[in-house]
Amino acid sequence: MVRKSLSQLGIPGYKVMQWEREWDTPGEPFIKPADYPELSIATTGTHDTEALTLWWREQTPEERAKLVRHLASMDA
Repeated sequence: MVRKSLSQLGIPGYKVMQWEREWDTPGEPFIKPADYPELSIATTGTHDTEALTLWWREQTPEERAKLVRHLASMDA
């Protein structure tokens, strides 16, 4: 409801890449930034999350590969 309300009011939503995933899809793939609503602010983290380098170090090789595939597909 919050995202819908923000959009209706013309207020950008905040998209934190590590949280923007298809949580109900097997493998929980990342949502492509190109698929974020146009009225969005996208970032790799916030003051409430660890820095991207720390997040990266804590991920499994599989999770890292998901992110790399995701970033590589952004031009597609």
